[in-house]
Amino acid sequence: MIQRSFLSAAIAALLALALSSLHAQSPSTADTWRQVGGPFTGKVLSLLELPDGSLLAGTERGGLFRCTDATQPWEPYATASLAGTSIYQLKRAPDGRLFAGLEYNLAISTDDGATWTIKALPSSQNGFAIAFSPSGTLYLGGWAGLHKSDDGGTSWTEIMSGLPNVSVNTVAVDAAGNIYSGHQNRGLYRSSDQGANWALAHADLDAVTVKCTAVGADGAIYAGTSGLGISISRDNGLTWFNDTNTTANITALCATSSGPVLAGGANGIVYLTRDSAASWRQMRRSAHGGSILSLSSFKNSFAAGTAWDGVMRGDIDPTSWTDMTAGLINLTVPAFTSNSKGTIFMVNPTFNDVMKSADGGNTWTIANGNQTRTVRTACVMPENDYLYVGTPNGVYHSTDDGATWTQDITGMTNRNVRLVAVSPTRAIFASCFGRKLYRSLDYGQSWSLINETFGNGEISTMIFTEDGVIFAGTETAGLYRSLDNGTTWSSIQKGLNRLLVTSLCYSKNYGLYHGSYGEVHVSSDRGDTWTRITNDLPVASVYAIAIAPSGRPAVGMEVKGCYYYDAAARNWLPANTGLFNKSILAFHVNSNGALLAGTDGNGIFIIDRVPTGIADAPAALPSTTELSLYPNPVVSSGALQVTLTTALESAARCIVVDMLGRVVYTGTLTQGSSRATLELPSLPGGVYTVQVQSATRTTSARFVIAGR
Repeated sequence: MIQRSFLSAAIAALLALALSSLHAQSPSTADTWRQVGGPFTGKVLSLLELPDGSLLAGTERGGLFRCTDATQPWEPYATASLAGTSIYQLKRAPDGRLFAGLEYNLAISTDDGATWTIKALPSSQNGFAIAFSPSGTLYLGGWAGLHKSDDGGTSWTEIMSGLPNVSVNTVAVDAAGNIYSGHQNRGLYRSSDQGANWALAHADLDAVTVKCTAVGADGAIYAGTSGLGISISRDNGLTWFNDTNTTANITALCATSSGPVLAGGANGIVYLTRDSAASWRQMRRSAHGGSILSLSSFKNSFAAGTAWDGVMRGDIDPTSWTDMTAGLINLTVPAFTSNSKGTIFMVNPTFNDVMKSADGGNTWTIANGNQTRTVRTACVMPENDYLYVGTPNGVYHSTDDGATWTQDITGMTNRNVRLVAVSPTRAIFASCFGRKLYRSLDYGQSWSLINETFGNGEISTMIFTEDGVIFAGTETAGLYRSLDNGTTWSSIQKGLNRLLVTSLCYSKNYGLYHGSYGEVHVSSDRGDTWTRITNDLPVASVYAIAIAPSGRPAVGMEVKGCYYYDAAARNWLPANTGLFNKSILAFHVNSNGALLAGTDGNGIFIIDRVPTGIADAPAALPSTTELSLYPNPVVSSGALQVTLTTALESAARCIVVDMLGRVVYTGTLTQGSSRATLELPSLPGGVYTVQVQSATRTTSARFVIAGR
């Protein structure tokens, strides 16, 4: 029998060796996240040129970027305060301060954007629109209408008398102090008394969406609309005329101090006038035809922020445009998958849809077959490496790593796919909005509806065991399990605190992990029972889970970043060094053991290993030729089988030593035996060594205990 003992003299000589090994594997730069080099793209909501000639770009959920020169790449800027945010507007106040309109907040900078102070906005307001009067009064429009502040955003006054109760898209102030407010589906309004009262400015726009406004150097007022092009007033908003020389759908306007006015369209074209709209010149169409969302002057030229092509830089004479996206990484990555060759695929719902990496995730190339499909999810068929993706128009598959694609929709009446997954039995599952789960048993050629209940919950995640047991997590109805390839399902909720399932992770050696809002549970019996290991985990949605070789789990969270579980201390510790966007949506472990994190807004970050706080053992530890251990890894409180190649000539001691050289258990093996079973009590997860010491020989091997 194996019994507990104190440190023995027999292994004292091993202490120095174990300590030096632990020191050699202590945390290092390997525990630092780094952003991968691309893909370079972005949805640029706002642009602002600074007095020093550099340019700021506000992105959607990607924070702020700065470019000092058109020949230099963009760099993430002010990540300590603005990383991961959507920056709808960037404006300079008359006193020189910068103001950034965010969701529910206003950011203010006194050092040209290097640092920012965040102030909450009133009434669930956001910063779609910002303008200043010549005297410095701040006007802010958004979801909650229009507000003004006379103290730089410290206090606010609602100014809605006469305005429709709809979202404000844009606000402008002319030299005479008149204020213009552009609304969603309700036109353009004008106030001549600092916002105390409002009246419809242009009757033709009564039921039209006004997207943007600008005040020209000559005092002309420009209003960009959805459907009627540009409306212009030359008499401080008293009368208007509609200009039809540009596209009907205007999405951005910029009036420069030197006179030229730029207009951007939903068709991706930039227009320019140098004669107060007497004529317009078509300047450039964005690469994919996406909307022009923002415009700015930039070093005696112009810059255009687009819906998916990042930033373009243009000159007037001669008319020329250059790509200006290097360094701009603003995309959301909700899913990864990989094939048997180690090629990793990531999906992005907005830009290039599917991209692939042949170098472990460090560089990426487009793999969408030159088509845009709004891909949400992806998986690979292990048998043949076919790649399957889910879109709002059904499932597509590629047999050549994304070069060409075939649509698979036969039998699929609901084609709005949110999740695709492939089981070890080669069955493909497609979960569609509306609680519809389809299954294909012929590589996607045909589909059958197999379930539309799941407690009225939408399936959010799905995972499989090596022998085909299926687990499906839902958004509102908890977790389900199928033992017959998806034909029937049963609810497995025992020990779970929430019905929201945001992530699942399965390991043959370490069990099943379940993530929810601020919760993590683990099951060692395939979901029959669950143990809560949340403890001091921050309260946020757990969207990703990865298991280190030692069995320690790491989680990726919304807003909070990456945390790993310390089984010995039974608490969670952050692993966020270098991770400036902390909204993680997906994890993927590459063939080298490095961990990729897909973020909401800033692409992909990579770290050399799954964070554990200590050096991690490899998945399969080498054993000596004389001694083998099974299973390896072994679960805590499990049985470890020790086998020698030859029988013992005499009785031997069996010693279990931890990484600090401490003997944690000892026992005796009988003469003539070659095998023993060690019934291990509960031990912290980590690396251990078994030593068998007889009168004629000593042999050892390492093993791993999975974290609790």
